[in-house]
Amino acid sequence: MNKEIEKAVIAKFVELIEAGYSSKDAVATLDYYIFVKYNYEFFKLTEKEQERIREIMHSLKLVHI
Repeated sequence: MNKEIEKAVIAKFVELIEAGYSSKDAVATLDYYIFVKYNYEFFKLTEKEQERIREIMHSLKLVHI
């Protein structure tokens, strides 16, 4: 499941970039989707899966913001 989640987060990021978002806006939008808009689904994940998503988002922020 971890690899599927990683692929989904990165795929959505790439989708946003290809749609014309700047990297900063793509990260902000992805952050909004995960932690606000779909927070119910996020909190249904295991602690380990949630932590992995947080790590991915942190990495994206370090690189693209």
